[in-house]
Amino acid sequence: MNGAVKIAFYNKTDGKLALYFPSANRLGISVTGEIKEALASGATAVTWQANRKATVQLDTQLISPRLLTIVLGAVETNETNGNFTQFQTGRIDSTTATFELDETPAVGTLTVFLTEEDGKTIKSELTLASGASPTATEYKITEKTLTLDASNKGKAILCIYAKEGTNITKLAIKSDTYASPYKMVCLGTVRQESGVDKLVEITIPTLTAQSNMDLTYDSENPSSFSFTFDVAKDPVTNEMIIQRFL
Repeated sequence: MNGAVKIAFYNKTDGKLALYFPSANRLGISVTGEIKEALASGATAVTWQANRKATVQLDTQLISPRLLTIVLGAVETNETNGNFTQFQTGRIDSTTATFELDETPAVGTLTVFLTEEDGKTIKSELTLASGASPTATEYKITEKTLTLDASNKGKAILCIYAKEGTNITKLAIKSDTYASPYKMVCLGTVRQESGVDKLVEITIPTLTAQSNMDLTYDSENPSSFSFTFDVAKDPVTNEMIIQRFL
C-alpha cells in the first residue's frame, strides 16, 4: 500500500497506543514459506508448505523519538541544557564590514571562514582579533555581530558555531538495548475486482523491528527512514496477519 496509509502501534504489555502515523509513505507485507515434498519411486508424490514467515517493510519521512524507540529500543531522556551546531552562510556587509549571526554562539564554539561565491568552498579561516581592530585575517564579535576588516567587505562568509538550548530531547541508541514487540494496526485502500477502491484494516498482533535500519539524508528530498519488522504468530490462534474489509 502506498500513499496515505494510517498506522498505529500498541504496547503489548498494556495495550495502550504507543505511536500513530497519520500517513506513511509505503507499507509492504511479505509472506514466505518452504515447499516440502515426499517422493515415491523417485518422483514427487505429494507436496506441502511449512515454515511460514512474514515481514513488514515500512518507509516513512516521519522520524520521531517514539518511532526510534519502537524500531531500535532507543532510550529517550531530557536534558536541561545543551548545544546545537549551526551552519550559517552569507555575505559581509559592503558598507559596515559586519555580519549578523542568527544566534549568539556558545562560548568558544565559533569558527569563521571566508569562502568562494558558492558559500561552501573555503578560502581561508579567520581568527579572533587580539587587538582593538581586526586585521584582514581576523574578526571581532559582540553578541551576534561580527566585525571584520574593511578589506573583507562584500565577501562570502561561513560561520560554524553552537547555540545554547534548553529542554532538549536526547535519544540514545545503545549497543545492548533492542526493540520490544508491538501490535500494529493500519488502515488503507485496496482495489477490488470491480475497480472500486475499498478500505481495508490490517492487524498484526505481534511484530518486532529488526536491528537493521536505513536513515537517508538527500539534498533534493526530505530525509527518509526505512525499516523491517519480523512478524510472530499468536501463540493461541496461530494468526499472523488479519485483514478486515470495510
